[in-house]
Amino acid sequence: MLLAHLAGAGAVAILALGMLAAPARAGCSLDDLWNATKDTFQNAPTECAAQLSNPAFYALTAFLAGAIQTPEGKSFCSGVSGLKEDFKDDQEKLSNYWSYLPQSLQNTLQAELPYFSKLSESAADANLALATMDCACSVVTWDGPDAVAGEIGECFKGALCELQDLAHDLLPDEFPSCTGTPPAPPQLVDCRLDPSSDDPNSAFELWNQGTGWVGDVGMCNERYYAGPMKGEFVAGFTCEGDVCYSDGLLRSGSGTYCYCPAAMQQMSWYNLGDGDCYRYLHCACPAGTTAVGGAGGAGYMCTCNDTGLPVNADGTCPKPCNCDCPNNLVLVSKDTKSCTCTCGCPQGQTRVGDTCVTPCADPSQLMLEGGTCCAATQATACGTCCPFGMKPDANGQSCVSVLGKPGAPKLPPKGPLLPPKLPKQMPKGL
Repeated sequence: MLLAHLAGAGAVAILALGMLAAPARAGCSLDDLWNATKDTFQNAPTECAAQLSNPAFYALTAFLAGAIQTPEGKSFCSGVSGLKEDFKDDQEKLSNYWSYLPQSLQNTLQAELPYFSKLSESAADANLALATMDCACSVVTWDGPDAVAGEIGECFKGALCELQDLAHDLLPDEFPSCTGTPPAPPQLVDCRLDPSSDDPNSAFELWNQGTGWVGDVGMCNERYYAGPMKGEFVAGFTCEGDVCYSDGLLRSGSGTYCYCPAAMQQMSWYNLGDGDCYRYLHCACPAGTTAVGGAGGAGYMCTCNDTGLPVNADGTCPKPCNCDCPNNLVLVSKDTKSCTCTCGCPQGQTRVGDTCVTPCADPSQLMLEGGTCCAATQATACGTCCPFGMKPDANGQSCVSVLGKPGAPKLPPKGPLLPPKLPKQMPKGL
């Protein structure tokens, strides 16, 4: 698409796309390059999949992103990463690392990730907590852009020279020959640093020449005239997944590139006057979102200000997920990405229907649906506890008197009761 725009011919676009897909004779193609580098961060902390949809994980990561700059923070992550997966003997150590976290953060983690409440009680829950801590540490100590810099540079040496010679054969006036000498590797820059800033003394902006940037110089309102991007503004840079490079890099064999997740890729301009602009990439969180932290991968993670959830790949925020548990049930777990809520009972209580009740103190008694305890001999099949003086009937369906006898009940006498007959004659002397 870029070559087509420069040449002004749609036919060249097809050739250019073929060049980008063709493997380089030097043993490294651009396809290999992008596959090795794009989505670097997303593929790195695979153990974090269960935590990435929970705001509490980002609260922990944000704290560690600042703490990792201190000796205590480095010691924390080093210690957590050193604990064994089967660490019964290390549970006390984990509790010590847990106590290092601020109380407010402990409360957040225990509310959103209940297994943090049972570090010293359950080995399974402690393992989950360890995985979360270790994952947060791997994020803030991640060196993704720097780690892939050498690989990208070596790949570019051969791949760009190959592409440059092919481009020179097609358009000799636009593209110089590589002359058999691979170009110098492109320069890795941090696109999160914006070279443009407000001038405090005027209404104009300042351009910091010392800040590396990815882009080019051209007309501010220049548009693509061919290919799928027809009508769109020329950005000055091209992104393949999460790796972006200056458009001039393929023309000259030298230039700049940077790592920037798709959700953070923003096109910017700096007006040079006379209709010309620096057109460049600013790697920044979308409006309404904030980077989790500045250290390691935390600087490339954006969370929504209103929910604390990570942004979608297109830069939008997921809808809030509200979990309301009925009666006195409490929230046990929540997957905010799929908005799946699981309600349950706090420790020491049992769920009966949609209510949490305290188990019967007498193990010989049964817990009925209403949450009351009842002796097994007094409970009907319908869940009723027969009161004192009554018991379940032979079928266990209802309560009957313990004084009753089998058979039909006696009917009350009919008619009024008459007084006893008196003797006809009274004794003498009365």
